[in-house]
Amino acid sequence: MKTNLSNLQKLLRARYFALLSILSLLSFSAMAEDIPCCLPSDFVYTNNNCSVCLDPIGDCPVNQYTVSWDFGDGITSTDYSPCHQYSQSGTYTVNMQVCCVEDPDRCESYKHDIVVECFCYVPCTVNAVFVVEEIAPYAFILWDYSTPAYGYTVTSWSWTVNGVPFSTDPTPVFVANNPGTYDICLTVTASNGTEECSSEFCWPVTYSDCNCPLSPDMNYESGHPGNLDYEFHGSAGPTTTCTLDWLWDFGDGSTAATQDAFHTYAAPGTYTVCLTVTMYCPEFTCVRTYCEEVTVMDDCPCPSIDDIDITITNIGNCQFNITYSGVPDCFSLYAGHWNLPDGGHDVTGNSIIYSAPSNGNYNGTLTLVIVNMVTHDFCEIGPINFSWHAECGEQSNMAPEEEIKAFKVTPNPNVGDMNISFFSTTDGVATIQIRDLHGAVLSSDKISYSHGVNMINLNKASVLKSGTYSVNLITSRSQQNVKTIVIK
Repeated sequence: MKTNLSNLQKLLRARYFALLSILSLLSFSAMAEDIPCCLPSDFVYTNNNCSVCLDPIGDCPVNQYTVSWDFGDGITSTDYSPCHQYSQSGTYTVNMQVCCVEDPDRCESYKHDIVVECFCYVPCTVNAVFVVEEIAPYAFILWDYSTPAYGYTVTSWSWTVNGVPFSTDPTPVFVANNPGTYDICLTVTASNGTEECSSEFCWPVTYSDCNCPLSPDMNYESGHPGNLDYEFHGSAGPTTTCTLDWLWDFGDGSTAATQDAFHTYAAPGTYTVCLTVTMYCPEFTCVRTYCEEVTVMDDCPCPSIDDIDITITNIGNCQFNITYSGVPDCFSLYAGHWNLPDGGHDVTGNSIIYSAPSNGNYNGTLTLVIVNMVTHDFCEIGPINFSWHAECGEQSNMAPEEEIKAFKVTPNPNVGDMNISFFSTTDGVATIQIRDLHGAVLSSDKISYSHGVNMINLNKASVLKSGTYSVNLITSRSQQNVKTIVIK
């Protein structure tokens, strides 16, 4: 009986411990299922050039999971938010695997195909170059073959011919007006949107048209003073049956396309007028241009006696070179007369040589008839009185270099208080003589002068009466400068 009770107790005790073990296992399993584990739901990425940065998506604490990355190029990482630098462009399959820290067997994986474009920095360079193609005997097309660096494009073109701006087109046509060599330069600008650079290429273009018979020329005439009207007439050279085109450039921005043209200028001045003639023949085409400077004047009054200067220079052997100056450029000589001690002489230039027979005082007059080249009106000046003193001692056969220029006496008329001005090319000593119309010396003053502009005041009111006199400036080299004055 005791033995059976003892066995029963042992059996109950064994079952009790077995039940405790089962309950312990069930309690542990429940505790394991309650362990928290938050995993990201995916990942996002950004790429910049060759670099890609990746981030898991979600608010899971980073201490609850581990992460491993496979960047698809054989490189891996366990950083939570890595940035990876690829070595070359391509499409890479990037894999992210996340696992619970407390339960390593609980994992999730996410994959994305990422396109990577690697651009290394390329400095801005452009190689300017062009090719010339002749499309006619006088016309050339300019083909741009400039090459910019990778990632850059040509944005502008600037063409010049002999340094003058010509065109901003990428492929312009250049027309050579005359045979010769033309230096054509192209400057191109390239840009990638942020950086910009330029390059220049030049090439000479030679056009030789030996068979072109054109020889343009022009003549012109003006209207009346004050209206600035000019009439131009063009010629092309030999008579031809070919077609001719005419183009006038009047130098003030105005043009005309006829053989003869009428143009009114806005203001006086000197203008470069060009006539371009183009000849179209069945077998060839050629172009020629002729240019001429045209002085446009709206008025050109007749000069007075006071505007004319007489210069007398001893050139040796008692010979004197008598020269007049002061006629405006808008006039030309029509006729004139020198009245010298040996008789009358026609004016054929602006000077005459007179041989004095001996020492002494000599007188002369000059009368000019000039014509206005603009209005074709005539002006008569004179007689202009002058006198000088001849010293025929030691003479030189060489004409001395001119010392005195721009000799003037002002005011004229005056009351005897006169201002004498002149420009000298040397330093020296001179004598100023005042003579009457018979050559008699009424006063004589020695002066010193220097290189440059000289101003001298002479007061002869007490010596000179009303009348006409000559003021003679005689240098130490026997150059005489004469000016006629009127004393009131």
